[in-house]
Amino acid sequence: MSLPLTKPSPPGAIGVEGSHTPAEKFFAKFRALRLGRAWLFRLGVIFPTLVAIVYYGLIAAPQYVSVSQFIVRSVNNAQTSGFDAFFRTFGISRAVDDTNVVQNFILSRDAVAALDKKLNLRKIFENPKADIVARYPPPFFKDSNERLYRYYQSHVTVIQGTSQGIATLRVATFDAASAQKIAAALMGLAEGMVNQLNDRAQHDSVKASEETKALAEQNLLKAQAALTAFRNKEAMVDPDKNSVADLETSSTLALDLAQTLVQMRQNVEAAPAGPVNAVLSAKAKALQQAVDRQRAAIAGGNGALVDKMSEYDQLKLSRDIAQKSFEGSVASLETARQEARRKQIYLEEVVQPSLPDVADEPQRWRMILTVFASTFAVFAVLWLIAVGASEHAQ
Repeated sequence: MSLPLTKPSPPGAIGVEGSHTPAEKFFAKFRALRLGRAWLFRLGVIFPTLVAIVYYGLIAAPQYVSVSQFIVRSVNNAQTSGFDAFFRTFGISRAVDDTNVVQNFILSRDAVAALDKKLNLRKIFENPKADIVARYPPPFFKDSNERLYRYYQSHVTVIQGTSQGIATLRVATFDAASAQKIAAALMGLAEGMVNQLNDRAQHDSVKASEETKALAEQNLLKAQAALTAFRNKEAMVDPDKNSVADLETSSTLALDLAQTLVQMRQNVEAAPAGPVNAVLSAKAKALQQAVDRQRAAIAGGNGALVDKMSEYDQLKLSRDIAQKSFEGSVASLETARQEARRKQIYLEEVVQPSLPDVADEPQRWRMILTVFASTFAVFAVLWLIAVGASEHAQ
């Protein structure tokens, strides 16, 4: 029995028909188009590199970069070493979180809107010196706030140092003076934002203490007014002093009464019918009435000095409590203000915005080499995959 003759498969055929994987089918078509390694290298590596050479070598306009450095500090007594220790020697410490806040503000839409209002940012970016690719607005796009914001982000960067906490602001434009102007304006806006944060934090932390002080002051004024009304009603400044005088008067009258009674008793024993006895008796009676009136004025019921002293002591105690509360609220307010000042942050410019005299961007050779390296890497990966798929199919 003879076997059926089959036509041998051509070299490079992939497996049996119907058993191809998607990757094998893709690379089979790739080989069917006869797009070899040379053409792939030319299209994927040489051509993009030539475009980069033409653009960065002949078309790309020079850009000037203004550099400024700043640091955000807050008052703190924490101990550390190194660069931070130098600042903390003067009671100043790094505020990393606040530096992030400043960085986010510089790269925010609010900063773009403020700069556009202050410097006419659109006009600066629409510099006729810019090339057609890098000019604002970009080719095939219309002017809009969102487009301006994205263009701004590509020309303004903030890099925060991790060791020393110094942040670096870089502004790139097609004019050196404009770059410096934008950097200086950004630092001014950032400082204003920091001051606004300080004012808001101080207001929030001190507001409660100020309200407590105002309430304590009102209570003190009410207590003092009640005490003054009592004094005017009773026609006495200090019942305590009046009570001392009344007690001294009562004691003097009682002593005089006792002496008169002793003298009268002696005269009665010596001369019962003597005329002096009647005088002494009248004097003793008058003294007794004076003593009774004085005692009644001191502790004789409603309107007595004791009742007045009790009401006065209550009013005085209320006034003293209100006074202590007011003094405590004043001390708390001062403490809150000191704490708010201690938590304030400060933006210090370590390096003023520079005026560049040489264009730093674009870094032409670096960009050309970057394009070549990236496209070559992609080409190498694709070619290795193609070779691996071919070997697997065989």
